[in-house]
Amino acid sequence: LFFEREQVQARNALSNIDVLMRDVRRVRSRMKRGNRMLLDPNGNLLQSFDLLTLYALAYTVFITPYEIGFLSATMQPVTLDIMNYFITAIFGIGIILNFFTPFRASHLVGGAKIKSHKAIAIRYLQSWFILDVISTIPYDLIGHAFATGGISLGNSFDLMAKGIRLTRILRLLKLANHKDKAVRFRVVQLTGRIMNQMAEEAEVSDDL
Repeated sequence: LFFEREQVQARNALSNIDVLMRDVRRVRSRMKRGNRMLLDPNGNLLQSFDLLTLYALAYTVFITPYEIGFLSATMQPVTLDIMNYFITAIFGIGIILNFFTPFRASHLVGGAKIKSHKAIAIRYLQSWFILDVISTIPYDLIGHAFATGGISLGNSFDLMAKGIRLTRILRLLKLANHKDKAVRFRVVQLTGRIMNQMAEEAEVSDDL
């Protein structure tokens, strides 16, 4: 009887282990499905891309005002056009990545990580999406397309397109809350340079 009791307990234990392992596999499967097509906000990909976005913003801050003040559409070098297309592509990719980046809910409702694609899309569409799209539309390509068709949109359209690109600077507000201290430090540096540049331009205008 003793050995029979031991055998029954052993079978029950093995059965419990099988049930436990099945539950573990089930939980892992659910977690995998929950993370499908999502990016890790703390992963190397998004961290590196945010740094790339910051450098693109620095380019916009210092080059676009020069284009507005000194270059017309006919005077602009081809290399500068190519660089502008590259910068626009970076911001365009950023728009796509935002639809796959989880976010933290308010601490008032628990601060859980939101992984629902629908919730992520709604949050982005209600916040930065419109501004991001407006500032990323390749107005230069639109102008060139009309010019190729024999329709000139004039210098006013060119100036407007370059001016709209400056709204990309507002993305600094998003990067200012970045978890990476290096990114936040570079944001502070870039913001300081922007303020210094604005002060210098104001002094020049006063002298004139």
